[in-house]
Amino acid sequence: MPLMLTSFRVTHLALFAGVLVGLTGVATQFRHPQQPLISQAIAQPQPAAPDSRTDYSPVVLTQLTENGKNLTGQRPSAIVAQLFGATEPLSKFGLEQLEISYSPSGEAIALLTQTGWQDDSVNGVRYRVELQPQPSDIGSQWQVVWVGKQSKCQPGRGHQNWSTALCS
Repeated sequence: MPLMLTSFRVTHLALFAGVLVGLTGVATQFRHPQQPLISQAIAQPQPAAPDSRTDYSPVVLTQLTENGKNLTGQRPSAIVAQLFGATEPLSKFGLEQLEISYSPSGEAIALLTQTGWQDDSVNGVRYRVELQPQPSDIGSQWQVVWVGKQSKCQPGRGHQNWSTALCS
């Protein structure tokens, strides 16, 4: 089974909501950061995401469920948006992008990137969320099995590349 990629590009300055399909077959949806990521489109086969778990700081899954978050659902995009979607406005140049790759074994790997944070030290964060399909009586279900996090600092406040290091 070929590798599939789902991609969402989200900008804070969106003037309209809709789905645009480019020549590459990657779907893009523009939205305000407080609107949920709800659309999903499947693109042409793409190479797997180059990042690996070792490039991320692990997030403890029990901390997510303690905050009332659900680690299972029918669509990987909806689960990731519920867990980590922007809840506060990004700067006017802010961007939230969700890309989902499906491996030949059926696992989904989601990369959620948020930049333009209105924070004095952190410019953005990127989450790697690994999900596996689960058998269910109510239809197909996905479950989060691993989450990692990276950050990028504001200029003059630390590293400018995606890293596990803290910003100052």
